[in-house]
Amino acid sequence: MSGGIDAQIEDSAVLASAARMLGGKVKVTTTENFYPVVVGLGVKKGNAALAAAIRSALADMEASGFYPALLARYGVSRPTEAEFNAAIGE
Repeated sequence: MSGGIDAQIEDSAVLASAARMLGGKVKVTTTENFYPVVVGLGVKKGNAALAAAIRSALADMEASGFYPALLARYGVSRPTEAEFNAAIGE
């Protein structure tokens, strides 16, 4: 808006929010994810109870439609299998 930049690469959820808040002064011009970031939850090795509880909660969020709705709300997508494998070094 100050004329200092012509393009910017940023987190897709942050940019989508900025575009909405700035009322059309900026716009997101691509739907392609650049440099997707795959994040996960770490659990101490051997803590099977916590790992199971997390897996169960995530499965419940998926089954209820909450997780897909959350992704849609923020304009992000789940990683592809290839992105996941690349993130874990496979």
